[in-house]
Amino acid sequence: MSDDDFKPLADLNDLIHRLHRARAITECAHDALNSREPQTSLALEVVLDLLVDAIDATAEQEKQIWAIIDGVRGDVRPMMRDFRDAREQVVALLSAPTVDAAAVEKLRAERIAAIDEASKKMSAAIVQAAGVLTPEQRAKLAVRFEEGGRW
Repeated sequence: MSDDDFKPLADLNDLIHRLHRARAITECAHDALNSREPQTSLALEVVLDLLVDAIDATAEQEKQIWAIIDGVRGDVRPMMRDFRDAREQVVALLSAPTVDAAAVEKLRAERIAAIDEASKKMSAAIVQAAGVLTPEQRAKLAVRFEEGGRW
């Protein structure tokens, strides 16, 4: 059999992965439009499944990566909720009879500090997850990122 004989199967596999991704994105958008917390866990699961398959990760590697992701999600999720809550603070500050510039600046500085903290945690998790992979798997991942343009 030639490689061309397997092309329909590869195309079908690609279609299935794309449909999973589209479903996750659709559910996230639906929840966001309905003011519910988006299903980021589902989207993350779909993306991670695609990446794990693409780099031929072992079950043990996948387990380790999920442990890292679950840890950082637990750390970052409260920060993301704080960002949503900050909107109410902004509305209150800007709808006051007199805008308190010092309070606006204080809120801005707090949010920037929180973004920096979340970024540090995410960067550390990425480095930790990369340590679980072999150099060859990281190279495959880099190619996939370059081809897809996004994670």
